[in-house]
Amino acid sequence: MMKAVYSSIAGSIFRKICLLSLILCLFGIKESRASHAAGADLTYEFIGNGQYRVRFTFYYDCSGLVSAPTVQTLNYSSNACGFPNGTIDMFPVPGTGQEITHACTGAATTCAGGSVVGIQEWVYEAIVTLPANCPDWNFNTSVGNRNAVVTTIDQPDNYSLYVDAWLDNSVSDNNSPTFTNIPIAFECINQTNNYNQGVIDVDGDSLVYSFIAPRSDDNNPLPYLSPYSAANPFLSSPAVTINSRTGDITMNPQQEEVAVVTVLIEEYRNGELIGSVMRDMQLYIVACTNTLPTVTGINGSANFTTSSCTGGQLF
Repeated sequence: MMKAVYSSIAGSIFRKICLLSLILCLFGIKESRASHAAGADLTYEFIGNGQYRVRFTFYYDCSGLVSAPTVQTLNYSSNACGFPNGTIDMFPVPGTGQEITHACTGAATTCAGGSVVGIQEWVYEAIVTLPANCPDWNFNTSVGNRNAVVTTIDQPDNYSLYVDAWLDNSVSDNNSPTFTNIPIAFECINQTNNYNQGVIDVDGDSLVYSFIAPRSDDNNPLPYLSPYSAANPFLSSPAVTINSRTGDITMNPQQEEVAVVTVLIEEYRNGELIGSVMRDMQLYIVACTNTLPTVTGINGSANFTTSSCTGGQLF
C-alpha cells in the first residue's frame, strides 16, 4: 500500500519559514504581555512489546511569563479496560528548545532579548508500556498558560493548552500520523493563503481532517469571542476551509488578528477507525507588502495531474 505522505508547495516548511522571517522583519511584531503556550501536538510510535514512544511537541513564546517546563506529565487511560489514571513523566529530548523564528539583521527576537516575536520548539518524550489491548487508549497532556496575544479567545491566558491522541491497539500495533510543518504560521490579509500540515503516516492509513474546538482539558472547549468558533476561527472571505482528505487549510483573511486553530486527524484502516491525534495551532494574520507566490498546472495549464503507462513517455 502506498504510504500516505501529504505536503504542498504553498504549505512547505521553506515557504513558511521564509514568509515568517520576512514578515517579522517588515512589521517587527511586538507583544506587550504574553504567557508562553503558542501551539502543540501529541504523537506516538509503536516500538514493540506493547511499548509506545509518545512525543509532545510544544511551541514556546519567548516573551512568556514562565519558562518552558523541565518535565511534562503524560496521562493515559482506557475506560473499556478499566485503566483510568496512568501517568508518566516526559522529559525534553537532547538539544531541544531551539528557536524556529528569525529576525533580520539589526533586529532581535524575544528569544535573544529583543522585541520581535520569538518562538522555540520544545520536544518531550516518554516510553509507555500499555498493559492490555484495548479499543480506547487515550494519551493526553496540557501546558499552561496560553499565549495572551490571541485575539479570538476570551482571556486566553487564563487557560491551559491541551492536546490528546487516541489509539485502538486491539486492532493493530499502530503508529500515529506525524507532522513536518510547524503549527505557527503568518498569513497575509486579502490574499489566498494555503497551509498544509505536512502529515506523514508510515502505516499508509487513510486520514481524515477536521476542525475541532481548542480545549483546556479533556472536556472544556475554550470560549471563543463572537463571531468566532471552531469552524470559523478567524475572519476570512470566503470562509476558511479544511480539506478533509489532505488537511489543506485555505483562507483569505480580512483583518489583523492572532487566532487559535485546532485540527483533528483521524486514522482509518480497512474502513475502521483505529486512532487519532489533535493539533493546536496559532496563526498570526498580518498586513503584507508582498504578493504570495502561485503555481500553475502542468506546462502552465490548469491541470495538476497526469498519468502514463509503464515504459511510456510522460511528456
